[in-house]
Amino acid sequence: MAKFCKNCGTLMSDDEKVCPYCGASKHGSKVPTTSVERSGAIKGRLVAFCIAAAVVALGLVYFLLMR
Repeated sequence: MAKFCKNCGTLMSDDEKVCPYCGASKHGSKVPTTSVERSGAIKGRLVAFCIAAAVVALGLVYFLLMR
């Protein structure tokens, strides 16, 4: 029988020991992440933000030049 995560409410199958969404264990306590994992996530978000900003800037330049 599938259960819900006690931390975020995501549906978890019986064989999962850690929530795939929030990382909490099946018993409800959060699984600690290392600083390397957190810094990797921060770098990923920074790269995504920079790419999005570059796309917006290039679109704006294209729009202004093609008038």
